[in-house]
Amino acid sequence: MENKPFKGVCQCMKLKIVWPSLVVILFSAMEAPADTAKLGPEMILNGGMEAGNPPEKWKTVNDVTLSADVNPGSGEHCLKIIQSGKKAGLARQDVSTVPGKKYELTLKYKCQPDSTARIEGWDHKNGRNLFAEHKTEGVWTVYKYVVTIPSGCESVGILLYAFGSGSVVWYDDVSFKAIEE
Repeated sequence: MENKPFKGVCQCMKLKIVWPSLVVILFSAMEAPADTAKLGPEMILNGGMEAGNPPEKWKTVNDVTLSADVNPGSGEHCLKIIQSGKKAGLARQDVSTVPGKKYELTLKYKCQPDSTARIEGWDHKNGRNLFAEHKTEGVWTVYKYVVTIPSGCESVGILLYAFGSGSVVWYDDVSFKAIEE
């Protein structure tokens, strides 16, 4: 195929641009979408829930049963949380953070009918939620959240709940990474 001069918009500027060059110019001028941001190393340990039963590295709080389950979002296992008491039970993992830096949390979750998943980021220093979401989808669903860490916060608790008495929720592929800017 012969490269012929482009006779469109650039003709008024007396430039001759061949098609392959034009394509390179157009693509190099476009910004990368936010979804392709460069991410730092994984900060969650055993986020795929493949090691241990119940999955290792996840702490429990309140009346809850954790177990590895063979109904995963990917891999061979996932975390299953059964809420058995009146207080919200959860699995928790703490990560070190840098104030002012952005982080991305991604995970998959699935709820039993009439159950609620609660996904939360807890700021240990300032004693408050950085984000809290309630979800009820009954199929494996991807959750993604970007958070900017507030002043003074050097540690965030990633909290995964089965919210409400009798709730059963599955979690898998939990990831928390710094966004490199």
